[in-house]
Amino acid sequence: MTGGFRSRRQRICSWCSKSFTKDEHLARHVRTHTREKPFPCPICRKAFSRQLDTNQFFSDSLLRHSRCHQESRPHTGAAHNPECGALNAPEQRSPPRQNSIDIHGSSTPRHQLSSIGPSNPKASDFRSVSYSVSNPALRRTTLLPNVEELVQVRPDRVAGFPTPGSQSNLTGPDPCLDIARQDDSWMFANANTEMPAWFADDDFDLTALNSEIFMSTAQWFPPGDDNHQWHQPLGNTPPPFVEDMLPSREELVQTHWYTFMGTSPTGQTTPETGMGPTRVDEAYRASLAAKLQPHIPFLPLPSTDFLNLCVQMYFTKFHRVFPIVHAPTFRPSSKSSLLLLSICSIGSLFVGSSHAASQGVKIFETLNKAILSSWERHFSKQGPETIAMIQAALIGQTFGLLSGRKKDLLTAETFHGTLVVWARRATTFICKKASDYISSSEILDAPEKAWKRWIQAEEQNRLLVGIHVHDVEISELFLTDPYLRHTSGKLPALCDDDLWDITTVEDWRQKIMIHSTGSNPDIHETSLYRPGVTANGVTVPVTGTLRSGFHTYLELEELAASAIEVKNTDGPAQQKSLENALVNFHTSHIRPSRENTTDPYCLPVLWHSIFFSLYADISRLELVIGKEGLTEAENHVEYARSWASSPDGRCCALHAALILRELERENIGTEPPMHVPRILFRAALIWFCYTRFGTDTADLRQSLQFSALQRIGVNCQRLLFEAHGFKVLRPTTSESSTFSGLLDLLSRVGHWGISQLMGSILNLLLPKDERHTT
Repeated sequence: MTGGFRSRRQRICSWCSKSFTKDEHLARHVRTHTREKPFPCPICRKAFSRQLDTNQFFSDSLLRHSRCHQESRPHTGAAHNPECGALNAPEQRSPPRQNSIDIHGSSTPRHQLSSIGPSNPKASDFRSVSYSVSNPALRRTTLLPNVEELVQVRPDRVAGFPTPGSQSNLTGPDPCLDIARQDDSWMFANANTEMPAWFADDDFDLTALNSEIFMSTAQWFPPGDDNHQWHQPLGNTPPPFVEDMLPSREELVQTHWYTFMGTSPTGQTTPETGMGPTRVDEAYRASLAAKLQPHIPFLPLPSTDFLNLCVQMYFTKFHRVFPIVHAPTFRPSSKSSLLLLSICSIGSLFVGSSHAASQGVKIFETLNKAILSSWERHFSKQGPETIAMIQAALIGQTFGLLSGRKKDLLTAETFHGTLVVWARRATTFICKKASDYISSSEILDAPEKAWKRWIQAEEQNRLLVGIHVHDVEISELFLTDPYLRHTSGKLPALCDDDLWDITTVEDWRQKIMIHSTGSNPDIHETSLYRPGVTANGVTVPVTGTLRSGFHTYLELEELAASAIEVKNTDGPAQQKSLENALVNFHTSHIRPSRENTTDPYCLPVLWHSIFFSLYADISRLELVIGKEGLTEAENHVEYARSWASSPDGRCCALHAALILRELERENIGTEPPMHVPRILFRAALIWFCYTRFGTDTADLRQSLQFSALQRIGVNCQRLLFEAHGFKVLRPTTSESSTFSGLLDLLSRVGHWGISQLMGSILNLLLPKDERHTT
């Protein structure tokens, strides 16, 4: 009974097996163990108590355990060489008080140690296995087999046992590291000395180093970590790299392309379980009725202050590059409510905040559905209300082209044909001046009434000009044929810019009377075009002098549409005629505008971009970078190589470099017209293919004879030398300052979201460490 009672009252220490009769004695004793953490084995991580004998040396429990590993390992290395000495002699042992192996903190729990203990031989040499897997050519390295040898190597630090921040045991400590640490410098004293062993050369195995660091740090998870995957033994083959599972560059470009909509699968396809109903029942009829109901979300409009701000930003920023609404007489009314909301959607893009742009998106989506559901009612009334509705639709199409959202681009492309039909039904599409709708007596007797009628006629003409501009831009952006015939006989006539900007009826009456008397005739009293040059059935206009910037813009867009037709017919005579027309246009409009007035339409940029259509197959260049994926891109590599090395490729590269130069001259506060993002994207695409696929030939100087550039005074050889970064041969894509400049300018020009979208596509063409971040 006494012995049993004594057994029940015993309190056994789980660390050293000592017995105590009271709980407080045992608790006090346990605290002595917890203040000094368990002593782990450097090979299998099994924990031992840190007890000191009377001579302040380690107890022999861990030493006996280390000899078990020594007996199970091959007897190789200096650890078993008698000449190296062992730490069996007491006089060679170092006190562990200041330099113990247990410098990492708390111990690893026993249930975690069991997965890497002696029962798992593959995991016993954990770090060595990781290194041999990463580089099988290297012989498996082993850890020092026992603790005596660990202490012998270095008394102040245990070698071969990794600690956070310590050097790996794969190679011994290099003396150069200590020298560099003492000098606090990484410079060599003598440049002729041999490269130290720790310097990374071309044969340096970075994969092995990364694997060694990863596996060393993986063993030092804090106690209580439930992530057991780090303690699993390694297999015989390394895991695949993350880069091998990533999509190719062409596939990334395809998914980021501005016309790519993609698919959104919702799960597995449900198999057909049987035949459907053969009769229409009441439930089916009810579902049909629900589907036929228009689903127009009701979104509350922003505040009146926000709407007024957007209207102000529209007429301040956007009206100057797309003047289709008469700003001095525009007033919010019930007849122009849709037009007001469309103006607000565009103006929200210029406020400069993401919240304002999101409000503009909501207005655009609601307005687009409202126009499609009510256009019949507007057409039944005819007159100013119908024109206002078409103006709202045209400005909404502009928002879709420039917002930077792929779904908006699809909406603009889809409903462009509808807009053309509406304009044909609401207007006459006849080239008739606005002054032809009023008489001289009406100007004298009722000037205000005459002014309003003149404004309505001029707005119709400018509406048609805007549709023509949209037709060319959509054709260029999506690489399709235009809807309209852009010939000189089908273009509407516009008034002088000074007459369009007049704000009072008295000033307008005086100005229009001067035009009507002939002392200073209206620009459209003379011929808009001199006789056109016809080449193989294609009419190319040769322009006269105009004072309407918007009409000049339209005329250059007409030449761009002619370039598309010339490229499709592939006729040298047509191409030569179009080049002559472009040079004449440059002489008549672009060169004088640089000396006298500002150019809000960036006509030189549009002029240079027309040569892309003449001397490059833009569709194939887009395909070669991944527009349709990797498989399709491989089919156009040969074309890209031959084009980039040809004179046509160098001609396009020169025009792209001039586009960069022209846009760098623009004021940072001005908003570019809608064609600038597209042209910048094409110019950067030209330079990427030119530097990526092209090679230089010996006859480089002879291949730089481009008549159009020489006729406008461009030194092609000097320009190409500067565009190459002041080098004779073309640079690589990463070294090209021209490509980088075009990409950088595209990402920050104006407030158009399409610029950021196109910039993100080109950014994928660069290496990961060189990509622009926004």
